[in-house]
Amino acid sequence: MKKYNVVWLFIDGVRRYHSTPDQIEQGDDRSRLDFMDEFALDAVELKNVMTSAPSTFMSLSAMVSGMPSYYINRNFDDFIFDNGKIPSLTNELINNNYNPYCFLMHKDTREKLLNIFPMIDRKYWPTNLSHNMYWSNDNISEAVINILKVGVKEPSFFFVDYNCREDKEISNKVKNILNVFRSHGYTSDNTITILCSDHGYPDSSKDEGRPEFYIKNNLGHDLVLTDDNVMIPMFIQYPDCPKGKKIETCVSSIDLYPTILDLINYKSIHTLSITGKSWLPLINEDNDYKLMMENRYHRCDNRFAFQTGKGTVIRNGKYKYIYYHGEKIGGGEPEEFF
Repeated sequence: MKKYNVVWLFIDGVRRYHSTPDQIEQGDDRSRLDFMDEFALDAVELKNVMTSAPSTFMSLSAMVSGMPSYYINRNFDDFIFDNGKIPSLTNELINNNYNPYCFLMHKDTREKLLNIFPMIDRKYWPTNLSHNMYWSNDNISEAVINILKVGVKEPSFFFVDYNCREDKEISNKVKNILNVFRSHGYTSDNTITILCSDHGYPDSSKDEGRPEFYIKNNLGHDLVLTDDNVMIPMFIQYPDCPKGKKIETCVSSIDLYPTILDLINYKSIHTLSITGKSWLPLINEDNDYKLMMENRYHRCDNRFAFQTGKGTVIRNGKYKYIYYHGEKIGGGEPEEFF
């Protein structure tokens, strides 16, 4: 087993492509980060990654478990991640003597995902910050720096949660925190670095991306199943990775878990439970594996099974099918095919 450190930089709600200058001028803050273009030069970019769900709880729990979100829970209100029944990347790493350091912004996220992202010790929290408060991007960076200053146990697993909303400096802040990690010895020679989002956001140039659309239909962005919302930016850098490589094959966010296990050369006892497939053979140009991956279909659900307003996407690189289990937003047919 290779004991590479893992640094996962997670930016909530960023699209996989750049917004236009006019959109940004008008307040669109969901554009692909400029730093993502820079990071891509030294990493592998997976250009067509579909999230398992266009909402944070569902998406993150799916990514860290390697299985679609609808396997994990049936309703949002009683959401719980049961470590006794559901495998997770975090616990696989902990069981192999990794030390987890997790930094999450929202109180609800910290509570609902506590079993997979254990909180850092209170002594490292920024001054005057409490669990009941929202932690800003600056608060998160300060907490990371506090821990790195005193030293951490290796191998380490860091999960760092940032938010793109209303922060014009988010790209620089993500770049700066990665530089902090590098200056403390977490280099591309000993660390797997992931840079991604949990979901995108409806494009502001379209009806479903405009505020009045949500007011009129009384909904949140997570019900929208267009590609701008369900496709995410995804970059992974690891020792000796092919720098600047771009993978066009359509894959799923749930593939991240088995990919990291593959990179540390760890064979999980939960292989049969994990739906995701490692990207490593795809990156290494195994043609038979590429063909298999190209023939896969990926599922995305915007609600758990017992919730209303549910829609399901089935997608690969060529086709996309949407089924609305209830009434479609704005009316129209319950099925769409592209």
